Amino acid sequence: MSLTGAQIGIRHNSSHTKARIQSISTERMKKLLDDGKIVIAAGFQGIDEDFNITTLGRGGSDTTRCSIGGGC
Repeated sequence: MSLTGAQIGIRHNSSHTKARIQSISTERMKKLLDDGKIVIAAGFQGIDEDFNITTLGRGGSDTTRCSIGGGC
């Protein structure tokens, strides 16, 4: 199951291309894992409080992986 940052629940501030993670809701991802699904999480991007797509800066995919529990 492939999920975008928005579908996972990754919330950023609204600083385009240099956003910072504000919060991550892992409920949907945990439910899918509990249901036996393999979850592929898109890194580097999320949404802001107005549901605009935002991107992290350099190293954003690694930051996403560390933030959702993928190990660092």
